Amino acid sequence: KGFQAVLQADPSFAMAEARLGNAYFIQYRNSHDTNLLDLAKAATGRAMNLDPKLAPPYVTLSRIAAMQGNTALAMEQVQKALDLDPRSAEAYGALGEVYEAEGKQGDAVTAYQKAIDLAPDDWRWPVRMGIEEFGSGNLKEAIAQLQRGVDLAPDNSIAYYNLGIANMQSDWMEEARSDFEMSLKIEPDPHTFASLGSVLMLKGDSAGAAAMELKSIGINPNDYQVWDNLGVAYQWAGNQNERAQQAFRKAIELGEAEHAKSPQDPVLLVTLAYDYASIGDSARSLTLGRQALALAPASPEVEYR
Repeated sequence: KGFQAVLQADPSFAMAEARLGNAYFIQYRNSHDTNLLDLAKAATGRAMNLDPKLAPPYVTLSRIAAMQGNTALAMEQVQKALDLDPRSAEAYGALGEVYEAEGKQGDAVTAYQKAIDLAPDDWRWPVRMGIEEFGSGNLKEAIAQLQRGVDLAPDNSIAYYNLGIANMQSDWMEEARSDFEMSLKIEPDPHTFASLGSVLMLKGDSAGAAAMELKSIGINPNDYQVWDNLGVAYQWAGNQNERAQQAFRKAIELGEAEHAKSPQDPVLLVTLAYDYASIGDSARSLTLGRQALALAPASPEVEYR
């Protein structure tokens, strides 16, 4: 709303359009609402038309392309951003995301470290570094980086959320539960409710897990991942097969809509593969699962699913 108010006062303010586009993109990544992706692209395009020498629009376009699996385009866009502003921590952060999408863990870590060096007080870069270390299985280093993010921004729900994910993966369930509860205290978020549900599920509380997933859906009913989580919670309960099937079918409906816009997202593909397997469609499941493995052969999440 802040950027929209600025643009209402000055429609030619290119940087405000660029920041608006980035804000829409972040909302899209959090909610999976495909309308927000269209808004992000539109605002970014307007910013580039107003001032083609701005680096931030290229950063946003790079992040969109990397998320969608188009790493060649993502690299092209981020290089344009770095040519325009070689001291941009955000551009190096986007470069890290491109390398991450390509499975180049070492290069991603180097890019995130450059972002940290350029902006040492910005919590985003140790959090991104922590997420990358987590994805590579380096849990000790991931927790150290994520804790640094929490220390830099103790009122930031995202840092606590990611620290909770790393602690959960380390089998430190009480610490993870505390992190998620702190994140929710700062800002209710569907993914955090879903993750707290995962903790409860791993502790054997399937009913509590389902309750958390329903809270997540209450905030954002259009996210395929939370419907998938609800299906898993009902599945683990052992006596909720009909409800599980309904949740998985809703996850498929929403996931396929996003699949049309992000056809090479391995997490989306492997989630859909699991959901199709859960409703008995093994042919569709195997096709999507194999595609996910081909795109991300070293991803623990893809391998697990």
